[in-house]
Amino acid sequence: MMSHCHRSALEQPRPAARACRFAVALWALAGAATLCLVGCGPRGPAVQFVQGRVLVDGEPLADASVGFNPVGAAGLAAYGATDSSGTYRLTTTQGGRKEAGAPIGDYIVTVTKFQTILQVLGPSPDGNADPEGFAKYTAAAYALSEKPPKPLIPEGYGDIGVSPLRATVVKGRNVGPTFTFELSKSFKAAGAVKANAAATARRAQ
Repeated sequence: MMSHCHRSALEQPRPAARACRFAVALWALAGAATLCLVGCGPRGPAVQFVQGRVLVDGEPLADASVGFNPVGAAGLAAYGATDSSGTYRLTTTQGGRKEAGAPIGDYIVTVTKFQTILQVLGPSPDGNADPEGFAKYTAAAYALSEKPPKPLIPEGYGDIGVSPLRATVVKGRNVGPTFTFELSKSFKAAGAVKANAAATARRAQ
């Protein structure tokens, strides 16, 4: 059996046939627009691959958060986490693909690591096998969550206004010694503030 549109094109006056063809064209355009909405969406910000390491007194720093904060507050920040070898890869905020990198530019780098509840209390007891122990663990975990987390590296490394760490992301793959950050447990934030102020004053001259 012929479709309604095909039958109309043969049996109805030409204006009606043209209207039917126009309706079919509209459906085709609507389908193309739907495909474009699904497959032609934004791909996120333009970024360059960034991979590096974080060490503390020469030893890899695992489970730390690394932040690349754009100088001058313009642009997008990027963040990553270190693995057991101290290696991190960056992901840009606001739609950046996971571990794809950071936009080109200059950054103040921050590094933080805090003590976790698991590190303090150990693994949780089984609630079915030991309901009393589980209740005590839950209460202790809640009490810890109400307190500020204990930093495991000097807090100055996590402060944008204090951290001495810097990086510049360029076009291409950003890897190697330039993106390896050597931290020290003896880092003093007050000294870093003075050093940053002196450097800012020199740049202004």
